[in-house]
Amino acid sequence: MQSAVVWSDQVPNRNNRDRAVWDICFNPDGSQMIVAVTNRVLVYDAVEADLLQSLRGHKGTVFTVAYSSNGKYFASGGADNTIIIWNSEAEGQLKYNHNDPIQKLAYNPVTQQLISCTASDFGLWSPEAKAVQKHKVQSRILCADWTKNGQFVALGMYNGVISVRHNVDNQCEEKFRIEKSAPVWCLAWNPNPNDSFDVLAVGCWDQTLSFHNMDGPNGTELSSKNIGYNPCDLNFVKDGEYFVIGGSNKKVQLMTADGISLGDVAERESWVWSCTPRPGKNFVAVGANDGNISMYQQIFNTVHGMYEDRYAYRDNMTDVRARTLAVCLRGAIMLLLVVHLLLLLLTALSTNRRACPLVPTPSDVVYIVVTRSSSSTSSRRRRSKSDTRIMLRRLLFTKIAWRYSFRTVWQSTNSVPLPTQ
Repeated sequence: MQSAVVWSDQVPNRNNRDRAVWDICFNPDGSQMIVAVTNRVLVYDAVEADLLQSLRGHKGTVFTVAYSSNGKYFASGGADNTIIIWNSEAEGQLKYNHNDPIQKLAYNPVTQQLISCTASDFGLWSPEAKAVQKHKVQSRILCADWTKNGQFVALGMYNGVISVRHNVDNQCEEKFRIEKSAPVWCLAWNPNPNDSFDVLAVGCWDQTLSFHNMDGPNGTELSSKNIGYNPCDLNFVKDGEYFVIGGSNKKVQLMTADGISLGDVAERESWVWSCTPRPGKNFVAVGANDGNISMYQQIFNTVHGMYEDRYAYRDNMTDVRARTLAVCLRGAIMLLLVVHLLLLLLTALSTNRRACPLVPTPSDVVYIVVTRSSSSTSSRRRRSKSDTRIMLRRLLFTKIAWRYSFRTVWQSTNSVPLPTQ
């Protein structure tokens, strides 16, 4: 895998304000990118890298942004204890408050409910509701994510607790909890539609990455590994086949769904607070502590493999295509024949000889026959352009007979009958 910077932008240093890029999200089709930085909400054209809007609705640092799965709304929240709901045209629609700074926002992918998380509670808002339902918690919530069916939400807290809650009639009762030894700064449910159970990936500031089965008793831990740094953001891509993770190592890594590292996507000069894949594309947006916003493209090398009479290759990291060697051999033969035709054409255009044997001819041969009428040297020069057109036409429609070998001979006389099979 190779990675390249497609575009980059730097947040200017105004009045020595904190320039950290705390959060990044995309609209569903990936054409628009929302960035939380300083007291602004920046709206970018994700393709052209143009800054479309710089929204000033907040009076304090903006910590989090989220986009609804239907593409109608996005939300922002921050240190001023305020959540603002914006429409897709970046127009403010609604504002509501908590008693503490907003740490995390996340939209339910099915019901479009918005969960807003703070140090003392979390709230649930939906376009149809008249009021925000709020629920108390014992520690500051650092991260939150919904399952793909929208029935459960996981909350990661500063005291190391992961609270998994069942969302029924805006009640969000706790189903079970998982306890860690350090703050849980990032988590994400695997959105793979083919999985028979929901898997939760957790990044903890004890420098571990772990995976939990929600269907098991109290979130059974499937695996855990030490990654050697504090993870700050984690997001799945490609329908859950792999994910990106970044943090205090100043890098963004690409990993398989079970946590095997595939390589580095990006390396910055400061902590990475946000790494968000662009929907449907091999791009990742990266936000760093020094105010840098970058878009990286992943270029995946094709991997080939053979087993007995089978040939397979892997494209785009996870797309595997298999072929039988017989099919591949036929394709290779046709390619060789095309190459021979091109070589013969180039030879014909560069020589005045009447015959040009390329290789010895056994009984099984390929004949490419080109017939030209004899003429004087001077007349051939006058008709060189028309002869070239005739040769091209005949080469395209020449009958090619071949059996077991690829030896080629070119016979050019006044009149040579086509070989019979």
